[in-house]
Amino acid sequence: MLPLNPLLQLTPLRVQRGVARLAELIWSEPRPLRVEATMSRPDHVPLAAAKKFSRRPVRPGETWGRLYDQRWCRVTLPAGGPRWLRWDEQGEATLFLNGVPFYGFDVAHRTVELPAGVREVWVESLCVQAAVWHPDAKGLAETGNLIRGASLLRRDDAAWAAYHDLNCLYDYLIELRAREHPGVPRELGAMTQQPPLTDVSPLYRRLLRGLDTALDAFDSSGVDALRRALAAVYRELRDTAPLARAALTGHSHLDLVWLWTEQVGEGKAVHTFANMNRLMALYPEFRFAYSQAASYEAVGRRAPELHRAVRARIRSGQWEATGGMYVESDSHVPTGEGLARAFMLGQESFRNSPASARACSGCRTSSASAPACRS
Repeated sequence: MLPLNPLLQLTPLRVQRGVARLAELIWSEPRPLRVEATMSRPDHVPLAAAKKFSRRPVRPGETWGRLYDQRWCRVTLPAGGPRWLRWDEQGEATLFLNGVPFYGFDVAHRTVELPAGVREVWVESLCVQAAVWHPDAKGLAETGNLIRGASLLRRDDAAWAAYHDLNCLYDYLIELRAREHPGVPRELGAMTQQPPLTDVSPLYRRLLRGLDTALDAFDSSGVDALRRALAAVYRELRDTAPLARAALTGHSHLDLVWLWTEQVGEGKAVHTFANMNRLMALYPEFRFAYSQAASYEAVGRRAPELHRAVRARIRSGQWEATGGMYVESDSHVPTGEGLARAFMLGQESFRNSPASARACSGCRTSSASAPACRS
């Protein structure tokens, strides 16, 4: 057994490096893919129409389009081999599998696992970038949307799980560190002076010791040992008698027209709904709430198969159509007429749309809140 580390104030830097080491272990065996693309166009067209257009090979590193343009890409996949598809592009894109939106690519979501046997997929690319909060969101190139290419990868599932286990505790560690040392910068650098542990809480010390011990296991015995040690840290930190319980529900706020046009906002709705539908397939316990009747209508027009899938999620209770406005309003400088119209149009759409409202046998009503009713 290794001796206990007497310099626990250095543990945050050690954990930061551990997260980076695990990230390097996750992906391997990249296999570049052939991508063909249609010409970019300002008016967005559905996949059925795009399949009739001519295409040309895409070269990694090229740029395309003007702001808000759309183009469709066909990706050919080999038989066998890795099944994780990486789509590396500055803008946003939606992966279509068998003609149905399957996954949304953006700066925060680069890879997705494909079902076995898939030999061809289509990608709807939009010349726009959001997620301004993400460190990789640096805007589009001056000459358009930069695409770095597509590839298949193999994922190390143990490294993937360990990475998220450790990164979650690292985020918690940084939050506690900021509370213990309010004047110390939250960002860690190799030369950042680490404050001494002369007057800190027992919880902070326990977390430092647990993470330091887990990283010892990583260094001496590998990823599986790290996962077991991190599981012990989670068990130790779990409160057996919590003061409160909370229900967590996913939610996406979409600005339908912000730094983009209305048709781009509609594409973002397809992008987001596809991701939520896939998460529910992977994690049946996941719950999601979304308002904005306008987005449900847009998905119904642009991706009717996805629209039907959302209806099924609502009926199962996984997806809740919340709120009552046609579009989430900006109420900083409201007008009575504008708010009244937003509520009236929203309520009418929710009542009439089978995707966002259903009759409730218990209360004999049909409203935006019906999906959440369990009477």
